[in-house]
Amino acid sequence: MLTKIFRYIDISKETFINNLKEVVAIPSISCDMKHRGDVMKMLRWIEKALKNVGAKTELCETVTQNYEKGKTISQPPILLATTGNDIKKKTLCVYGHVDVKNAQMEDGWASDPFIMVHRNGKLCGRGTTDDKGPILCWIQVLEAFLKMKVPVPINIKFVIEGMHEVGSQGLNKLIVSKRNTFFSGIDYCCITDGYWLGTVRPCLTYGLRGLCYFTVEVTGGKKILDSGHFGGAVYEPLHDLIFMLNSLVDLNGDIDIPGLDKDIAPMTPTEESLYKNIDVDTEEIRRVLGVPKVKYEDCRIDHLMSRWRRPSLSVHGIEKVPSDPGVHTIIPNRAIGKFSIRIVPNQKPERVKEFVITYLERLFDVRRSPNRMKVEMIFSAPAWVGDPTCSYNFKAAQKAVCIAYKMKPNLIREGGTVPIASRLHQVTGSSVLLLPIGAADDGAHGNDEKLNVSNYIGGHKMVAAYLYELGIKR
Repeated sequence: MLTKIFRYIDISKETFINNLKEVVAIPSISCDMKHRGDVMKMLRWIEKALKNVGAKTELCETVTQNYEKGKTISQPPILLATTGNDIKKKTLCVYGHVDVKNAQMEDGWASDPFIMVHRNGKLCGRGTTDDKGPILCWIQVLEAFLKMKVPVPINIKFVIEGMHEVGSQGLNKLIVSKRNTFFSGIDYCCITDGYWLGTVRPCLTYGLRGLCYFTVEVTGGKKILDSGHFGGAVYEPLHDLIFMLNSLVDLNGDIDIPGLDKDIAPMTPTEESLYKNIDVDTEEIRRVLGVPKVKYEDCRIDHLMSRWRRPSLSVHGIEKVPSDPGVHTIIPNRAIGKFSIRIVPNQKPERVKEFVITYLERLFDVRRSPNRMKVEMIFSAPAWVGDPTCSYNFKAAQKAVCIAYKMKPNLIREGGTVPIASRLHQVTGSSVLLLPIGAADDGAHGNDEKLNVSNYIGGHKMVAAYLYELGIKR
């Protein structure tokens, strides 16, 4: 059976590449209101493709959001689709997203980010690896089964959204509302997001860090001032903010917030054994990232733990200050810093919020500034970790990787956050895994995002083998 499917995938290679080029050309940038129509266009494209392989689809409206004073806009719907309803077969739930991060030539792209180019075995363009390429793998594998007249060995339910990159607002509410309908009877869950640990060996992901996103705002007077007239005569909000942000981590990047490490789950012997078997080269990681040095370069286990099972804090930017090129001499009357903490299992967002606010308020009191300071947690998602040692979902995926790539996959955790992972496990009670298709150097949110042709075509074969292996278990 798989031989016929693999043959179809091989002969359809150029068609599959052209399909990816077509969807990359749709600038479905969810963070930009001007592109909400493109997000909708992208959802319609996927809906049509799913219908063409026999799926029953439904576009579910979610929530509205404020975008200007007194104005609201409906968010793009979430696409639900079902292929197969054979009660004798197991059912798999697949999640993916069609929205992308913003991309412009001035960010350093070698070519237009929304015109995919084939360069040295790489398919370069925004969304190739995150997440349009992986979604197409699933649809085009179903096409292969259909054209080869091979029955799909498992029922599949798709959840495709267009607001993943801006927090997946409305997704959780939809899952809860359809808990006893669409999300019932699911045996396994698979998320088509994530990346290999390196560039050679495939991976299966069994854990993700969570996220707590904060803003810290410092406000002074009512007016923006000129530093020539008032520099040295007022307490500048930006000075206070930089002091606050600089007090979040030490020189080594370790978090300085007291109490934050209290709830971290202890290491178990089973987890520790999984780290020992991971094939990783810290020098390759350093080279792929293009940085002068990575932490714990002489101890790969500590390096991986720093990315997967220890919390980290990153500062992301400052708002309400000049950001355009040129010389500026103003004193902002207001400055907003943005930072996030990637949390790990057992850490609760509300507890993290409490530690952060208590620390920053105490810090600001010690500084004795007359300005006003406010801290808010504006988004949070819990960490998630599964058990790859006792789930048939993982066993099937491991076999699929061996069939498609002729090697065993690394079993890894990831430092990123996919909020739906923990929610799917809670609602369905089934095993959840991430099935990465892209490589570590794909640059998902950066300039010159790419997906290797070998990963794209190999990903099709891995998905086909995964469906086959899941279908074996009755």
